[in-house]
Amino acid sequence: MKKRTKSFKVALCLALVLSTLAVYSQTYNHGFIAYDDDQYVYENATVKNGLTLPNITWAFTTFYYANWHPLTWLSHMMDCELFGPNPGLHHCMNLFFHIANILLLFAIFMRITRRPWRSFCIAGIFALHPLHVESVAWISERKDVLSTLFGMLSLYFYVLYTEKPAKLNYALMVLNFALGLMAKPMLVTLPFIFLLLDIWPLKRIQTPSFRNNRALIGEKIPLFALALVSSTLTYMAQRGYGAVIPLVNLPLPQRIGNAAISYCLYLGKAFWPSRLAVLYPIQPPAVTAVIFALIILLTITIIAMFSFKKRPYVLIGWLWYIGMLIPVIGIVQVGVQSMADRYTYLPLVGISVALVWLFADIGEDRHIRKGIITTITCALFLCLGWQAFRQTAYWKSSQSLFEHTLAVTDRNFTIHNNLGGVLERKGLFDDAMVHYKKALSINENFAEAHANLGFDLMREGNFEEAGPHLFDAVRINPKAPKAQGDLGTLLAVQGKFAESITHFEKCLQTIPDYPEIQCNLCYALLQLKRPGEALSHCTKALQLKPGFTDARYNLGMVFAAMGKNAEAAAEFSNVLAADPNNPAAKNALERLGQPDRSTVR
Repeated sequence: MKKRTKSFKVALCLALVLSTLAVYSQTYNHGFIAYDDDQYVYENATVKNGLTLPNITWAFTTFYYANWHPLTWLSHMMDCELFGPNPGLHHCMNLFFHIANILLLFAIFMRITRRPWRSFCIAGIFALHPLHVESVAWISERKDVLSTLFGMLSLYFYVLYTEKPAKLNYALMVLNFALGLMAKPMLVTLPFIFLLLDIWPLKRIQTPSFRNNRALIGEKIPLFALALVSSTLTYMAQRGYGAVIPLVNLPLPQRIGNAAISYCLYLGKAFWPSRLAVLYPIQPPAVTAVIFALIILLTITIIAMFSFKKRPYVLIGWLWYIGMLIPVIGIVQVGVQSMADRYTYLPLVGISVALVWLFADIGEDRHIRKGIITTITCALFLCLGWQAFRQTAYWKSSQSLFEHTLAVTDRNFTIHNNLGGVLERKGLFDDAMVHYKKALSINENFAEAHANLGFDLMREGNFEEAGPHLFDAVRINPKAPKAQGDLGTLLAVQGKFAESITHFEKCLQTIPDYPEIQCNLCYALLQLKRPGEALSHCTKALQLKPGFTDARYNLGMVFAAMGKNAEAAAEFSNVLAADPNNPAAKNALERLGQPDRSTVR
């Protein structure tokens, strides 16, 4: 009998794995997405360099990109160490972690409920729900699947600890919780979930009295302490990066209204997962919509509370959903999104638990045939799997993802700007500028779109129109390094060298390893007859980019200005060796010391 039961569990696990692979195996042929993947992987020099001692130290000490999640950085470094720049294998690692999470979820509910079909349904919804595509198909969301892996392990060891209160089980529970927080701070509310499970199905809490349950609460104090530390570090990182939106820009009543609406929209998409997007832009909520959302949330809460005695899982699942979304529901607003599919990765488990147990109990109470329930379950999984497969396909490339997002959202200035960047890299400059202008028509204070449009106009030689956009970009966001560098370049081309130097230096304060700007700063200093200062910047540019002929030409001009004609001639000869038809280098060999402004990039 035991052997038969074990074979049955293995069959259920195999079904979960195969169905997940059927949906997500296509990601092996997907590329990186030009939305965070650049910062996390393919343009991050530290990550691409792999697992070295300095890089490991950096992972634990940096607040780069508004987060403290060292294990996520180490995971990406490991991928680069093993797979190099191959995005398909990076995607495979995300899929591996997702499958591990599915099997752990199944194992956890099997252990605490001994109900294989119900546990299978919860794990199946988790595996195939289209809302989870973003967490799996987006390489940057490694932090989601990785933190959940440790969260699931923490939960599993907690269950073992409740069965056998051994110190090892407790230590492994705390350790995995800490590791999960170091992958993504979304897990800060997980101790709250442990308390909910103590009520049902573990039934460790029989009464709400603090005195009677003091020991159960006390055992979670180390977890709450770790959650507090993680929350503090995350807030420091996000505030320091400028990602936290001030109350002046987004008042508290608007945040609360958006939170209420988002809770309801997540529920709506859980039941009808359509029009899913990588970014839902935040909009001022209508008063009627907020009131309607609050009524829905209050009604569900009241129903769950009144049904607690007979069906405790409804309230437990509902509070799981409400509680796990609190860190990302927007009371502390980070970024420009009103909500995000990836935020439902763990919270949606609560809704699945409540519904699976509710419908299963109703089926048993009314003696509905198992064949009918099985048919309905299979149909549900087929629908979820097909929709998830279609949604995953949009993640094949940046262009397909952004075009889909613009088709299903309104006034999405961020994605218009990002699509413009994708088209620009394909050489479709006119199409790119159309999207930059659309972004600015929606949000005229969007610094990044001003910077991108200004750069493209400057590239076309339209300096008159480019200038105002670049000035607006640095006015709105003085910390935007590329905008500062581009503005410096424009001013240098216009002969305003003293002004250009100010902007080059501001750019290099943030991105010191920027060879083009090092080269242009060298050129500007040379025009102001400061060859001694110019020398170090040309040298730095060539260290960063050894085959950079513009920097080598400028270095030759620096040597000429310093009276080192032999060294200058050697540099101009090196330029001609790489580019035999370079007229400036030919001319410079004949007349050393006469600068040529064409080298400004």
